[in-house]
Amino acid sequence: VNLRTLANGEILGKQPAFLERAFQKDWPSRMPGCDKKTVIAIAMRGGYPEIVNLSERSRRKWHVDYAKSLMTRDLRDIANIQRMETMENLLYILEAWSSKLMDFDAFEKLSPWTRTDYERVGRRDKIFAADTGLMSDLLGWNAKDAFIDSDKAGKLVETLVFNELSAQIDLGCEYSIKHYRDREGREIDFIVENSEGTILGIEVKSGSVVSKDDFRHMLWFKQNIVPDKEFIGIVLYTGENVLPFGTDLRAVPIAALWA
Repeated sequence: VNLRTLANGEILGKQPAFLERAFQKDWPSRMPGCDKKTVIAIAMRGGYPEIVNLSERSRRKWHVDYAKSLMTRDLRDIANIQRMETMENLLYILEAWSSKLMDFDAFEKLSPWTRTDYERVGRRDKIFAADTGLMSDLLGWNAKDAFIDSDKAGKLVETLVFNELSAQIDLGCEYSIKHYRDREGREIDFIVENSEGTILGIEVKSGSVVSKDDFRHMLWFKQNIVPDKEFIGIVLYTGENVLPFGTDLRAVPIAALWA
């Protein structure tokens, strides 16, 4: 059993329904949403049960102390590690690479989607931090910086979405999750496939504005890679309206992951 930190839906006491609704295309035109500031705050809190009700200052101290405990006690119990400073630096490096492509067999891994068109598709895994709160506090980020820095915001929100999706997928064996990136630079953040072979493409945006251009890689993927399969494309964003962008293409609030 992969013991994850709490998903935001668990903290709120909500039953997971996002994937079921996505594959059934069952969306209202408007639903409870979260703006960018709120989504970043959720991500920076993370999901360790011990910190859910702590203040921001206490939460940061808990995360740092937890990481030190892992390094100085738990790691020594399972491996004869002598250069602890090097291991601590490695931990920070891995946290900083969350949601990025990396040739490294560690962390929470997301394999590439390579069922067809093998020559075009890249083969590298993405890595993800297992908790966005721990990640942001170890890297010394604050909410203000994360809000105005597009790279930090994107990393935080994409990692949050990965952890939320993974928690729901862990509930059964109906879904699998991958990512897609080819050598021409076309990329889809997440590819979720159900047991019937329907494919759900998910792009993640930390912003509140979605355009048709945000769907271009999913449209290409649908037309060129899986023309014989049912494909649904979703852009998750920090708004509260479900917006149509073509057949089976929708912009959906990120809060749908736990609403």
